[in-house]
Amino acid sequence: MSPIPEELVEQAVETLRPLNRASPTTLERLLKVHYHTAVALLEELETRGVVGPVIGKLGERRTIAFRTAVE
Repeated sequence: MSPIPEELVEQAVETLRPLNRASPTTLERLLKVHYHTAVALLEELETRGVVGPVIGKLGERRTIAFRTAVE
């Protein structure tokens, strides 16, 4: 898969900020991206420490921290 544009990563962070949870389906619906892109976004956000690991079978994650700027 090609690298995720930084603008899309920042948009995902802003979208998830008020929700305190994250899932591929949430990103898919709110950002209007394909499921595989949503999964890749969540993996990137986990790497950056924004969301935690998968909880349960539905692929849901909890938000951990939000920085003022995405590194």
